[in-house]
Amino acid sequence: ATVAAHNSRSELVVTGTVAPDVSRNVPVISLASGRVVDIRARLGDTVQKGQLLLTVRSNDVSSGYSDYRKAVTDEVLARAQLDRAKGLHDHGAISMNDLQVAQDTEDKAKVDVETTAEHLRLLGNDPDKPNGVVDIYAPVSGVITDQQVTNAAGVQALSSNPFTISDLSQVWVVCDVHENDLPNVRMGDTAEIRLNAYPDQVVEGTISNIGAILDPNLRTAKMR
Repeated sequence: ATVAAHNSRSELVVTGTVAPDVSRNVPVISLASGRVVDIRARLGDTVQKGQLLLTVRSNDVSSGYSDYRKAVTDEVLARAQLDRAKGLHDHGAISMNDLQVAQDTEDKAKVDVETTAEHLRLLGNDPDKPNGVVDIYAPVSGVITDQQVTNAAGVQALSSNPFTISDLSQVWVVCDVHENDLPNVRMGDTAEIRLNAYPDQVVEGTISNIGAILDPNLRTAKMR
């Protein structure tokens, strides 16, 4: 055979793990604290945006309805007092100052009604339909990649994520690269990925991030 020269690119073989893209992970949160009474989805399920995931029975909602009903009652009384004050003022029985005080009380009562009603709407409830539970829906479509609740479990408002939904149309392959090999790794380089489950199938990826040093001899490279 005749010896000939040809160009070849260097090859680096590393191991890695497949992980969801954190920018495509969406936590499902509850705005009310309470106890889970019904779960409609589980880890690994594919869900659609707006799909009911779980129901929480919450004292926050009960207190919200109580505050709303009190605010409505106070506003009715303030409106009646304002109407009475207008009649008295028209007949010269009270001063303008007393009328303005009655008007101010009515205005503040209306604000209280609007505020308490909006609070119930933020919790996902209708102010005109008293209900002691909160339905939590999927904010996006995707796959449930994390579940932190079971039936009868407690949920804290804004401090826990019952579910995490991930868009798996694009994922990361996180690989550990030895420091001596770093000069051969550059942003934008392509990579051939072979999965243990599908050894004969080759998936192409692109290096999109080279992380900070996590180990004296290793750095993390992320590929999409």
